[in-house]
Amino acid sequence: MSEVSPNNKVLLVEDNPINIKLAVSMLERLGLSVTVATNGQEAIDYVKTGEHIDLIVMDIQMPVMDGLEATHYLYKHIENCPTIVAMTANVDTQHYNSCIEAGMAGFIEKPIRLAKLKEVLPTHLPTLHIFGDQTIWKDGLQSDGAFLRINVELINKDFSECWDIFYKFYRDFILYYQNELPKLENAIKANDSAQTLRALKDFSDLAVYFQPKFMTPISEEIKKNASSNNFGICLKEFRKLRKEAQEVIREVSLLLANQPQKISQ
Repeated sequence: MSEVSPNNKVLLVEDNPINIKLAVSMLERLGLSVTVATNGQEAIDYVKTGEHIDLIVMDIQMPVMDGLEATHYLYKHIENCPTIVAMTANVDTQHYNSCIEAGMAGFIEKPIRLAKLKEVLPTHLPTLHIFGDQTIWKDGLQSDGAFLRINVELINKDFSECWDIFYKFYRDFILYYQNELPKLENAIKANDSAQTLRALKDFSDLAVYFQPKFMTPISEEIKKNASSNNFGICLKEFRKLRKEAQEVIREVSLLLANQPQKISQ
């Protein structure tokens, strides 16, 4: 549980709808009040309203206006701009330097983890006091070792304090898989490199929460070949990716089915 000043308000800037739900659930679990903007321009427009904000958590790659451009603008044009923290899957030196140069004060690495939020947020929100979580989820999931495609140990590490959030995310991911993955296939068949890379990023950003062992190399092959317009290879790799995703979903389903006493629906 947490004790929070009523002034602890976070502006979350993120475009992926499932990542939004996951991040909001974790931030609210810590007692924070969360407002969402889905791109950098929306974030700027909200800050300009003068509404109180204690911290901005900013994704980097977004449509309309990305996080770096929005951060540059906010620090240049907004007096007493709230602290901005990057939320990104890219933590290599180049992206790190770009974020620092833009004025960002810290990093929350994707996939988002409650433990990481507990580590990073109090640095920028001095009135946020986090205490030990006493929920029933702390025991984690149990596995008989029969899972070939997901890493149960790492999933336990990431979600040991919030299995209820993981379960809801899993249900949302299935709907996303059914409704959104065909967009990746259509982009490949249309020989649209930009849309292929965008759809692939959206899918990969979510799939990583299940700690899949074999999907990342396939995704990298699609990314490499889409960038060089080798769409025949992309389509072949996409079919592998779709099959692998089906197996990951099946294994996560089995994993959760064995934990009825811990998962609140």
